[in-house]
Amino acid sequence: MQHSYYYLNTLLDTEATEGLRSSGPSFDGRGEFSVKPQPEPEGQVPSLGKAKPNSGAQTEQM
Repeated sequence: MQHSYYYLNTLLDTEATEGLRSSGPSFDGRGEFSVKPQPEPEGQVPSLGKAKPNSGAQTEQM
């Protein structure tokens, strides 16, 4: 439940507005709502692999 009770503000030039899901107790009573103004990425950089031939990909993607 690490990520259940916060609002992710993904707008870099605007602060999150106050509301029901940005502060205060959660509806189920198990946590407290909060705001993460500029969340840090988690995990690893994905390895997507090369595009399939004749898929319409650009040369750099092959």
